[in-house]
Amino acid sequence: MHALLKKAAVALPAAALMVALAPTAASADEPLGVRCTGGNAQLSAKPGLTIIGSKQQTWTGEGVTTGCKNVGSGKAVTSAIVFFEGNGKGACVPEFGIPNADLNGRITWNGGGPDVENKVSNVTGTSKLTWTGANFTGVVTDGPFKGKKVNATASWDFDLIAAAGGCFLGGYTNAIGTWDSLNIG
Repeated sequence: MHALLKKAAVALPAAALMVALAPTAASADEPLGVRCTGGNAQLSAKPGLTIIGSKQQTWTGEGVTTGCKNVGSGKAVTSAIVFFEGNGKGACVPEFGIPNADLNGRITWNGGGPDVENKVSNVTGTSKLTWTGANFTGVVTDGPFKGKKVNATASWDFDLIAAAGGCFLGGYTNAIGTWDSLNIG
């Protein structure tokens, strides 16, 4: 019996250490990721895209995305308010848009329980802005879903006459459209 107690005395601290070092699971209230489709999106670029060479642009984009569904368990995320900003060189010709821009942003979540509701996920990455839309890729750097990949796409309601006028008359500065997708995880 004495040898059995010695083995137990050695085994218990080792088991406690293994439990303490084991990776912790995500909160039961936080989903593993989110997929959203639909909603409105808009973009503003300054100084504006022109036909006279590629210029450094500062841009902002925002909108509300809806139709959100959880990946994994957790309370349902219903929608998100999205804000992105960045910079990169862009022009109207030869390729319309900003082909390689830096991206920083924040996503404020609606729904998802106490670990997600009204909390902000900060994101960083890159984007490609074209006459048809935008594609953003990056990672969540802080907040809900920290460390998860981000991929978002938007489609612009492109008006060729307004775009041509903007390109020739001081710069194409604004686009509006819809969020095609916002994926986290």
